[in-house]
Amino acid sequence: DTSPHYGNGLSEHRCGTALRRVPRNDVVLCTKTGRWMDPFHPPETRSGFVGGQPHRAVVDYSYDGTMRSVEQSLLRLGTDRIDLLLIHDVDVWTHGKDAIEDRFREAMSGAYVALDKLRSEGVVAGIGIGVNEAEMCVRFAKAGTFDTMLLAGRYSLLEQPALADIQDPDKVKKTSQADLEARQAEYCKKNYEEPISRGDTSAESASGPLGSCHPSILTAVQKWT
Repeated sequence: DTSPHYGNGLSEHRCGTALRRVPRNDVVLCTKTGRWMDPFHPPETRSGFVGGQPHRAVVDYSYDGTMRSVEQSLLRLGTDRIDLLLIHDVDVWTHGKDAIEDRFREAMSGAYVALDKLRSEGVVAGIGIGVNEAEMCVRFAKAGTFDTMLLAGRYSLLEQPALADIQDPDKVKKTSQADLEARQAEYCKKNYEEPISRGDTSAESASGPLGSCHPSILTAVQKWT
């Protein structure tokens, strides 16, 4: 999982270097769109990442801007296809309350149309969004046909309000709900020999994912479930 935003392209460069060392089909590659890099101007502000390329990030959810972003990503990654391509950071946390409606409209009329076209051409296997707020997952799911949703940090042992929205079939299409549940199941399968079942947070069952939790976290989870 990478993005042009991470280090103004540096993360994709590094992923591209790693990809050349392994068979391409052995890797599921996910990157994002919503920003393209201007190499002729220095960054206006700090990116929030250590290091990075000396390029200016231009926030752009238009059709042309999305195609430019994807072309740059393919060059940095050294590949001819992307497995998952996400519309990145269309949320209040990134753009503020005053700008979010314009950004959402721009993303659906521009970036979504571009991603849907790339998906139909086989350049991209699946499309989705990557945001910081569950409410935006619901809005996008209602507005278009997406394959996946990436919600950053809003669903964890300590923060679970997003669960009601994301797993409500009346709010989010079944494809997104199934993807979330499949990821959870796969994670438990890989990391725990005897994962506890959903909703089972008793001390006797804490040999799975919650077994190593601090008692205060376990207490909070028991309260929520």
